Amino acid sequence: MRSSFPRLSVAAGAAALALVACQSKPPTPPPSAVLDISSKTCGQVVNLETAEPLTPKKTQKWVDIHTAVDETSACVTSGGQSGNYVVYELPEHATNHVITVGGAKQKIRLLAPAVSMLDSNGELVRTFIADKYQYIGGVFGVQLRPNEGERYLLVKTDSDLVGNVEEVFETRMVTQTGYASTPTGGASYTTYHGQENSTHRTFSHEGTVTIRVQALSGKIGAPAE
Repeated sequence: MRSSFPRLSVAAGAAALALVACQSKPPTPPPSAVLDISSKTCGQVVNLETAEPLTPKKTQKWVDIHTAVDETSACVTSGGQSGNYVVYELPEHATNHVITVGGAKQKIRLLAPAVSMLDSNGELVRTFIADKYQYIGGVFGVQLRPNEGERYLLVKTDSDLVGNVEEVFETRMVTQTGYASTPTGGASYTTYHGQENSTHRTFSHEGTVTIRVQALSGKIGAPAE
C-alpha cells in the first residue's frame, strides 16, 4: 500500500518555501521625484477638451478629487518652461465655492504646483504668488474662491520649484490601548503620545494633484441658498 505521507510532506515543504519567498521580497521603494521632462513633446496651449469636471455626479456639499500626474500626463510649454498639467472645469455658479488645490504629500516627493485660473476661452485671468502657497493638511497649494468669468482651474508643474528640497518636522499622534487587571476585575485604558520626525521631500514634475471643492451654501454646482 502506497503511503500518502511523503506527498503531504512535499506539499508542506513547497508551502513553506513559498512563505519564505513572500517574506523575503523587499518592499517597493517610494516613487522618486521627477526633475526633468525634456524628453516629452509638449503643446503650446492647454487642451480644454481634456478638462476634468469638478462637479460630482452625486449631489453633495463637498468632494475630494485626486489626479495622478505621471509620464503619460499632458504637458505645455509657456515662457520657455515646460510642465505637466491637469485642467479642471469649475462647477456652475462657481463663486459659491471654496477650492483647496495643490500637490499631495508623498513619502519623498511632492508635486510642484502652479495654480492659475482661465476663462471660457482658456485665457489666463489669475495666478497666485509664492506667498499664497502653504501646507493645508496633506496638500501644498492654495485655497481660493472663483471669481466671475473664471471657468477653468489649471494645475501646472512649476519648473522653478521642481528640484527644491524641503525639510519638514511632522508630529504623529500614536494611540495605544490595553487592559489592566484590578482586584475587582479589570479595565481597559488608552494612552496617547506624539512622535516627531524630520521628513525631506523633493518637489517634482510628477505626483498627485489633490482638490477639495466645497459649496459655501447648498450643494456643489447650485446657486447660493
